[in-house]
Amino acid sequence: MKKLLTVLFLITSATMLYAEAPELKNMMPNSWQKVTRLTEQEEAEFLSKVDLREYFREDDYAYYKQGSVLLEKEKVYTRIYREKCNSLEIYRVLSSEVPVEEALQITITDGVYTDEEKELFLKRPAISEIDFLKDGNIYKYIASIEYGAIYGTYPGFSYNYENIMYRAKNAEDVGVFITEDVYVYFDARDNNEFMFDRYKNQMIGNIGWCTYYESVKDLVEWGEDKADKIWIDTSAFLIDDMKCPLKYCIQNAFDGNPATSYVENTENDMIEIILHIGYIPDKLAIINGYAQNNSLYKSNNRIKTFKNLSGHYRSELEDDCLDYQYVPWEGNAVISTDIYKGERYNDTCIAELNFLYHNGWLFGDLNE
Repeated sequence: MKKLLTVLFLITSATMLYAEAPELKNMMPNSWQKVTRLTEQEEAEFLSKVDLREYFREDDYAYYKQGSVLLEKEKVYTRIYREKCNSLEIYRVLSSEVPVEEALQITITDGVYTDEEKELFLKRPAISEIDFLKDGNIYKYIASIEYGAIYGTYPGFSYNYENIMYRAKNAEDVGVFITEDVYVYFDARDNNEFMFDRYKNQMIGNIGWCTYYESVKDLVEWGEDKADKIWIDTSAFLIDDMKCPLKYCIQNAFDGNPATSYVENTENDMIEIILHIGYIPDKLAIINGYAQNNSLYKSNNRIKTFKNLSGHYRSELEDDCLDYQYVPWEGNAVISTDIYKGERYNDTCIAELNFLYHNGWLFGDLNE
């Protein structure tokens, strides 16, 4: 019995260490297992050194300006989390006009709203995330996003979700993915009836842009406008549950975790991923399909053949392979041209994607 209790304790402890912020699972599907909430004392120490109001972001296009709201509020609710990546410490500060745990529970559905319900809907509190890099006793600003902001887009509204993800580039530095203007569009021609846009009877997740910064240190030093960056264009992605809208978003293809997948939601089941970068790769590495397990792999579509942007370079992937496939490649795009059909779903998936350039693997080292 004692041995059994010891085993159970070890399993429980390992689970707790691995899933240190489960309350963020829906907001940060790639990062919640890597962050730890600060203690009250640690939060107080952080806030004594950083004036968050200097960083609250306003957006002229937002129907409901979260930055303005937080600046006007006497009380702002804040939670702070620490993420360790290599030797670096990153601090994620979540703020809202209501307790953050309450804001995290807010979800939306399409349907008919009364005037009063519509007004409440359009004023649902968003979450502001502001990230800092610790440098000695100083906290240096990295970037900020908003999660759950409402934007007016005639003839409807969009509900926006944004995401910051960190991944070790190598032993010394960390890359930063910032996915912005990730939105679900509501058609509101009937004024009080909000309906999600759909393909294949599934909600469409649209991406304004995804930006990759190869060095968090350079991003801190030069800022988002001047730091070297790579723009990534992608197809629309699947949303099957508004409680976790980013579950199948593009960051899954670059997070280094084969258990997560980028899942498209396009009319023809095809995927396009285009990198705007000024040099040509030697090869690419891809884990095809939904590779979390063999059942999910077989249930969903996988890429069979694909081409580069010009169409002059083409390749074919093996099926029934849940590991990396390395392909000699020219071009900064993966555009599917044919698929292996899934046994249950008609969504095409990619678990991991990386490109090898003259200076190494773009999204983090791989052991070939």
